[in-house]
Amino acid sequence: MSASMDTSSYADVTTDDRAATVVLTGALDIATEPAFTQRIEALRREGHTALRVDLSRLRFIDSRGLSALLRTWRDWTGDGSTVAFVAPTEPHVRRVLEISGVDDELPFAGV
Repeated sequence: MSASMDTSSYADVTTDDRAATVVLTGALDIATEPAFTQRIEALRREGHTALRVDLSRLRFIDSRGLSALLRTWRDWTGDGSTVAFVAPTEPHVRRVLEISGVDDELPFAGV
């Protein structure tokens, strides 16, 4: 099953049984975070227990986006689910993750 975010085309979501992958494109910021959070919460309610968040196409992130990633990690792993993050390729996004320390807090692949 594949679907796009309801309010923005910045993310594509694919699901398979209990696993979900969210591929972010563009920005995760004050404007796009609410839709991201709503979709992530909906995936949990739908019974998904494994989440992969792909940041390789992300071009911008602000503090609201950083908070959303950390909250996603905390909420999903807090109930025994698994979460993995695909590292961003955009140098600016990587730098924001490094400066904020988020890259040390979250499990990133491809760093």
